[in-house]
Amino acid sequence: MPHHTYEIAPAEDLVAEMLSLNVRAAVMYPKSMGFGTSDDICGPLLSALQEARIPVLFDVTELDIAGAVANIRHAVAEEDDAQVEAYCDELIDLLMEVEG
Repeated sequence: MPHHTYEIAPAEDLVAEMLSLNVRAAVMYPKSMGFGTSDDICGPLLSALQEARIPVLFDVTELDIAGAVANIRHAVAEEDDAQVEAYCDELIDLLMEVEG
């Protein structure tokens, strides 16, 4: 869950606490918890976890890959090349999260 909800600490504080508690991995459930994984939502946390070398685990069903593909198909139908490129970049980011 992103810190914007005020239910968890900001990324730097959360990661520092995780390290102090010897946490070895993080698990995220964005779909179940109702938040996206875009950079503006999870970017700071994912970056801080990456910098601390704490792996993040996702169940593939928690990522909206089908939604990303649907967005690409819609942009192709509308012949909006810039939007197709943007949506493809988002899909690549999602797949990179899955691959890890």
